[in-house]
Amino acid sequence: ATELPAEVEDLLAWGLRAATTNVVRHSGARVCRINLSTDSNGVALQVDNDGTPVLTGSSNGTGLTGLAERARRLDGTLESGARREGGFRLRLTVPLP
Repeated sequence: ATELPAEVEDLLAWGLRAATTNVVRHSGARVCRINLSTDSNGVALQVDNDGTPVLTGSSNGTGLTGLAERARRLDGTLESGARREGGFRLRLTVPLP
């Protein structure tokens, strides 16, 4: 249990909302796995599902684009796209002070 700065908690909450919205509204997934982890480099949120991947590019809408912008403000990264084994992955990482 690591206490996180408020701005990091807010970003992770936005990431979880965006990921679960995509799962529920767009993917048709039957299985969704959520993992939150910390290490010496920071914190990572990863959401994997077995549904139809959300298309990349302009069809992402504003959710993932806005989330990526929020991550960059905290020197974080957002990776999202089709998983090799099928489905979709969203991975949000943020360094900790």
